Amino acid sequence: MIVPVLLSVFGGDALEYLKSSVNSILTQTCEGVLLYIGVDGVVEKDIDDYLRNLTSKGLVEVRWFKDNKGLACVLNRLLSECRLRGYEYYARIDADDVAL
Repeated sequence: MIVPVLLSVFGGDALEYLKSSVNSILTQTCEGVLLYIGVDGVVEKDIDDYLRNLTSKGLVEVRWFKDNKGLACVLNRLLSECRLRGYEYYARIDADDVAL
């Protein structure tokens, strides 16, 4: 079973915390975790570069949203996409959280 983990990123997030959050998901020992990141509007270049590098390696799925719509809107869009793909369960993490 695959469980998508939904994460929203916006212009005020710090790259250092985002990296810790992403790494905490990607290094989980359980299998079947897929990280979905929604970029809420314009972000700093270093964050944009980091996310594009992750997608080029196939480690996560990133959706860029042109305009800043807010956390709930971005998460609802990611959730809608996951539902269309048939996922039954979902998890959530913030850009400054770490999953143990």
